[in-house]
Formats: sequence, structure tokens, C-alpha cells
Amino acid sequence: MLARRSVLGALLWPMLGGCGKAGDAAQRRMEKPMTVAKEFQGLSVRVALAVEADALVLSYEARATGSEAIFLLDGIHDPAAGGKLPMRNRPWVFVGEGEAVLTARFHAAPPGMFVNALNVPVPTRIAPGERIERRVTASLPLVGDEPYRKFERPPVPQRRELPVFFELGWFVGRPGVEAMAKSVETSEGPRMAFPSVSEEGQQVGRFGPLGSVPVIANALRA
Repeated sequence: MLARRSVLGALLWPMLGGCGKAGDAAQRRMEKPMTVAKEFQGLSVRVALAVEADALVLSYEARATGSEAIFLLDGIHDPAAGGKLPMRNRPWVFVGEGEAVLTARFHAAPPGMFVNALNVPVPTRIAPGERIERRVTASLPLVGDEPYRKFERPPVPQRRELPVFFELGWFVGRPGVEAMAKSVETSEGPRMAFPSVSEEGQQVGRFGPLGSVPVIANALRA
């Protein structure tokens, strides 16, 4: 899928005039990683965003600072194939009117959209006092890449430079929560998962703006 998206970007970007000065300016502004750190109840998160070649590189470190385990909802995946969940090393990408948002969190299906199954991330467990580090990438220019496909034809694609944000979801491992977990097969081997997660049940940290990057708005997804 990443290869197809890269081909799509390569085809559309010249048609839209290429990155040009806007893309060059965005890259110059992000030669050094943009870093944001935030403290939440029971969780400390540090996020860094940088440009390497033609890719946006997002790194984050999360530490469980309370007395209970934290379950990050960052194990995002594409729809199941061959009985396994294909894990992703790239975030979801939402391109809006005034911002681009990279996410590693649970998203409910859009209002009015019927789906066979919700796309529930595979959680990463962080024991109290422990920390994890993650690094994911997204091809530039950014193209919308959401967990639920929309099949209507979008308007004419547009090249823009937008501020970029990152959203990370998690929930706290209250007593009895882990007993609800079950093992699922993924492209990375067996992982612990929960049958359901709600948007109300997750906490979401928002980080940014982390600089500005070139995007293609209203692009058809490959």
C-alpha cells in the first residue's frame, strides 16, 4: 500500500506543480526535529517530527509514570487479510482544511458509514515505571490515509502546505481490564488485543503544531 501511495503522490505532485518553494521551505524549517513533550495523569510523552529525504519521520517516547499500566492504542493495522492483521509502520493521515493530523489511536467509523467491523488498534502495554520508543514514517507530500475508506469521488486535488499535528490514544489498565484481552494473529506474530474500544473510553493526547509540510488535499487513495 505504501508503494501505491508513493506512486500516487509521484503522479499527482508534478501535475499540481511539485513541491516548489513551499516544499523546500517546509523541509528547511524541519531540518532539526520539532519536539513537544507533555505530561498526563500516569503518562509522559515526548514527540519529535523530522524530514528525512522525501519522508516525514515521527518518533515518540512514552513512559508510564503512575501505579497502573498504560495501554497505548498505537498498534494500528490495515483490514485483516488471510486471518492476520497487517500491522502498519506508518500513521493514519487526516488532511483537513487547515491542518494535517497524523494519528495512532482508535477512530470510530464516520457518521452514516456502515462498516463490517471497527478498526481497533492492537495495544502496546507499558508497565508502571517502564517506557517504550516508537518510530513511524509517512511519505511526502502527505496524502489522506484513513482507517475507513470513502468511495465517493473527491474534488480536484490541491497542493497545500499545512501545519502538522500528532494524536496518540491510550487507556489506563484498571483492575480487571487485562482479563478481557485475547490473542490475535498479526503480521508481527501473536499480539494481545481487546475486543472493543470506544472513543469515549480512550484518552487522546494532541501534540503540535510540529512544523508545516506539503500535502495533497482531496487526493484519490490508491
